[in-house]
Amino acid sequence: QLSPEEFNEFKVEAMELLEAAEKSLLNFEDKSKFTDNKNIVFRSFHSLKGSAGMLDLVDLQAHMHDLENRLTQIDSAEKVTQTDVDYFLKG
Repeated sequence: QLSPEEFNEFKVEAMELLEAAEKSLLNFEDKSKFTDNKNIVFRSFHSLKGSAGMLDLVDLQAHMHDLENRLTQIDSAEKVTQTDVDYFLKG
């Protein structure tokens, strides 16, 4: 069971990670910086997955794992669709 302090700390970290991911997802249009933006999104998802795992939030951990896997399937800016970006933003 998480203490209120642990949960609040997790929420703050999670919000920071999600804000960084959102900003980078919205910048996917800038194809010259696609790799940098994709790496930021991946690291954000990966860090959130790890934090969720440490706190035994298994559903969130599995969800972040799925998002991370789908992101790794996109290997170039030319393959990113608005549907992909919307999917990750909703995720």
